[in-house]
Amino acid sequence: MAQTAGYKAKLQYAASDSGYASIDGVTNLSVSDGIDELDISDLKDDDGYRRFILGLRGAPISFDMDESYGDTQQDALRSAFAARTLFYVKVLYDGTNGFKCSGYLTAYNRTDAVDGKASASLTFRVSGAITVV
Repeated sequence: MAQTAGYKAKLQYAASDSGYASIDGVTNLSVSDGIDELDISDLKDDDGYRRFILGLRGAPISFDMDESYGDTQQDALRSAFAARTLFYVKVLYDGTNGFKCSGYLTAYNRTDAVDGKASASLTFRVSGAITVV
């Protein structure tokens, strides 16, 4: 299996599950796919070990971007966050292969430095199934 350079990754936005467009200015992207562990231990389990089953799956997507007002996709992200609107994203690890899903922005943290560029850190929370593309 060949390694993939991080710069090839793409994060795309769409208001519905079609017409995806790349979000400009993304500098860092992190996907934390996981499954909840549900503890089912009880007093009958006298061997000192926990028992658990798997629960719901979730995948927060965190990303950083250089702020650019007037950029169509970034403006759409800001509007979706303000309006609490469900939208769709594609994460393409090598520019072609990855996954798509719907969800909400749950955090939008902007940073302005006197000696640096304006940037933002955002968290997208998946709502529903993840589809491999």
